[in-house]
Amino acid sequence: MTNRDCRSPVGNCPGLTAATLLVALLTCAEAAYAGRVLFFGDSRFGTGSGTETRISSLVQSARPDLTHCVDFENGRNTPAGLAAIDEAIATCGKVTDVVIMLGVNDLLKATDPSAPATAARLCSIADRAVSAGARAWIVTEPPGPLAWGGKIDARRWVRDTRNELYKLKGAGMAHNLVDAHDEFIVLHWYSPSVSNDHLHPTGLAGRKVIASSIAAALP
Repeated sequence: MTNRDCRSPVGNCPGLTAATLLVALLTCAEAAYAGRVLFFGDSRFGTGSGTETRISSLVQSARPDLTHCVDFENGRNTPAGLAAIDEAIATCGKVTDVVIMLGVNDLLKATDPSAPATAARLCSIADRAVSAGARAWIVTEPPGPLAWGGKIDARRWVRDTRNELYKLKGAGMAHNLVDAHDEFIVLHWYSPSVSNDHLHPTGLAGRKVIASSIAAALP
């Protein structure tokens, strides 16, 4: 099941006279809707005790000039993301930025996961966003558990995927990278208050770390 919601900030225009009301309202509206961000990804964009504590809402709290839409699906991997991105953009409307948090589910849904293939699909998703007139932002993955089922070295796969993304970026691919999880790791990634499974930012502290990195990266 795909989950979507759309949010807008409420502007404040104090001290208005009747003569300047219309101009001021238009000015406030223009400032408030300066950017429209689509948060597109997997279950990590859905974590929180309510919509106000999700990563997307925390970004908007830090950046009230932005409006946002969220399109996340539990277990979504990059092939599913590639199939869904166009509809998500169309549903959100005229977006200026698309923040993508996908990749780790490729490990769970592929018999032989390939870091280069995941990176290439992430870049293809980013290309779709750019084709729609938006900037694309790929949020790098957390380190993850040491292995899934004793067969996959998840930390090495994450490192290799990230390296591939930087190679593709260097080759001129149309995306930006947000290394939100670098600070995440420093700030006690393995603490239950940040993440209890080393993948989801289940604690508010963890979501705030990722949100602040995204908010700082957006123009």
